[in-house]
Amino acid sequence: MPTAARLVAAVLLGGLAWYVSELIEDIPAMIEDPPVKRFSEINAVLGALCGWFVLGSRSPDRYAASFSHGLTAVIATIFWVLLIHSGNEMIDRALKKLYDTPMQAVVAVFQISVEDGAKMASFDVIVTLFVGGLVAGIIATFIGRRYP
Repeated sequence: MPTAARLVAAVLLGGLAWYVSELIEDIPAMIEDPPVKRFSEINAVLGALCGWFVLGSRSPDRYAASFSHGLTAVIATIFWVLLIHSGNEMIDRALKKLYDTPMQAVVAVFQISVEDGAKMASFDVIVTLFVGGLVAGIIATFIGRRYP
């Protein structure tokens, strides 16, 4: 059911995902191996979906729990972003016939996501995600309690 808290959570996490994606594109390891086209836009949509379903659904809870709800939504966003982009990369490699069996392709999704996650884990990105998740959780809880 659409609520003001879900809308606000979706906008906040979508904006956070877009901003962090722009930070990631400036990391030297990512400049050498650039991400896909529309990287920021795809991540913003995934962040908005996680904001709507993960953070927005829990927003009228207590303020003490808002921190963990915000961080949970950020972690869910990171999981889906890595999974979607790794799956896309695996499909590109599979179409080039780099895998002998389907199991190699499935395992490659997780290997690619670990490699990309390690490349993207800079101090600025981690701090921005942590603080952004906390702030998004507090704001979504405030809106959820004020406008039920």
